[in-house]
Amino acid sequence: METPTKRISYKQASTVTKTRFFDAFDRRSPTEPLQNVIQSLHFPYSQRTTERWLRTRRGAGSNIHEAYHRGGKHHKKPSKITDAQLDTLLDPKNPVRTQDLQTQIDYHNIPISKRAMQTNLIKRRHKAKRYKMARVTSISKKNMQERVEYGKEHQDKTVDDFWQYIHFTDEAHIDPAQTSQMWILREQGTRFEPENLQHKPFKIKQKIHIAAMVSWNYKSPLQFYNDESDHLDIQKKPRKPRKSKYETEEEYQKQVMEWEASLPHDVDNPQPQGNKMTQKYYTERLLPIYIKKLQEDSRNILQEDNDSSHGTRSKNNVARKLKETNLIKTLRHPAQSPDLNPIEGIWNILKQRVRKRYGDWRTIDELKQVILEEWDKITLDEIRARIAEMPTRCKKLVANGGERIKSKLW
Repeated sequence: METPTKRISYKQASTVTKTRFFDAFDRRSPTEPLQNVIQSLHFPYSQRTTERWLRTRRGAGSNIHEAYHRGGKHHKKPSKITDAQLDTLLDPKNPVRTQDLQTQIDYHNIPISKRAMQTNLIKRRHKAKRYKMARVTSISKKNMQERVEYGKEHQDKTVDDFWQYIHFTDEAHIDPAQTSQMWILREQGTRFEPENLQHKPFKIKQKIHIAAMVSWNYKSPLQFYNDESDHLDIQKKPRKPRKSKYETEEEYQKQVMEWEASLPHDVDNPQPQGNKMTQKYYTERLLPIYIKKLQEDSRNILQEDNDSSHGTRSKNNVARKLKETNLIKTLRHPAQSPDLNPIEGIWNILKQRVRKRYGDWRTIDELKQVILEEWDKITLDEIRARIAEMPTRCKKLVANGGERIKSKLW
C-alpha cells in the first residue's frame, strides 16, 4: 500500500473511523494480515498508526469500541473541581459571593478555568449561575418580631379547626400599561410577519382597583373601587376639629372619628393612586359586603391588612365600630406581611391571566370585563392550595426569625 500524500494525524481520527477499524479487525481470520484489513477499509492511515490504536485498546482492559456502539463515554475524566468546592461557592457565607465568578475562583484558589466552572455549576448544581438578586423592602425589627409571634401563635393550628374559617380580604390594582414583551417560536427572517407581531396596549393611564374576599369554601364577587371620579369628592385636606368649651368629650370624639374617616391617603390628587381608599369609602361600600357573609357562621373570622382604611390601627374609628357592632371576629395581621395572606397568591394568578389577554380589550369597560371573566375562572382548589400552606408558613416564620416566606405557589 502506497503512503498517502496527505497523512492524517492520530489525533484527527474520528470515533466512527476507529470503530469501523476495530469491527473489521475483530471479524478477520486469525491468519489474515493487518495490512489487508487497512486496504479493505480504504483508510488513509498507516499500519503503524492502526497498531497504536490496538495497543491503546489492549491497555484499556476492555473492548473500547463496544462503548462507542452503546453511545457511552469510555474515557470519562474525573472533574477537577470537587463537590465541596462547589458548595463553598454557593454557601451564603461565601465572602465574595457577589463578585464576578473569576474573582471567586481566585479567592478560593480553585484550579479551574472560568468556563469550566460555569459548566460544573450548571450541570451539577441545578443550573446555578450568577443571577440578579431579588430586591424587596426590608422588614423592620419590630415587624419581624411580630411575625415570629404570629407564627408561634398559629403554627399548630390546622385547616380543619382554624384556617378554613378565616376569610382573607385584600385590595389590589391592575395597570393596563404593564404588559411585558412576549416570546414566540418562529423562523429567522419572519419577525415582522403579521402572525408574529405583538401590538402595544392602548394607552390607558387609569389603573383598575379591585377588592375581594376568599376562604376555604368561598370566593366573593370581585369588587371594583375608586376607579370612578364621582366616588370621591376630595378637594383639600379637612382641618382637624377643635374642641369647644361648650361640647362634651363624647361629642368631640365623635367629630374626630368623622374627620379621620374622611381623610384621604393623597389629598393633593382627587383621583386615588395605587390601591388606596378612604376609611369612609371602605366602611360604606366594601365592609358591609364582607360582614353579610361572615355572619352566616359564628366561627368565621375576618382577616384584613393594616391599611388605615380598615381601621385596625386605632380603636376609635368608624370601621372598627361597624365590626364591633356586628360582632365580627378579626385576625391580627402583622405589618409588612403579604406572604401571610393567601389572597395575594390569587391576585398573582389573576394578573398573569389578564396580561395574557392584552389584545382582548381597548377600553376600560372591556378591560373590566376581561378581569371579571378571569376572576370567575379561579377555582376553590387554587384558593385552598394556598390556604393549606399557612401552617407550614407559620412554622417557617418561627424557624427563620420572621424573614419572608416564598413558595412555588406564592
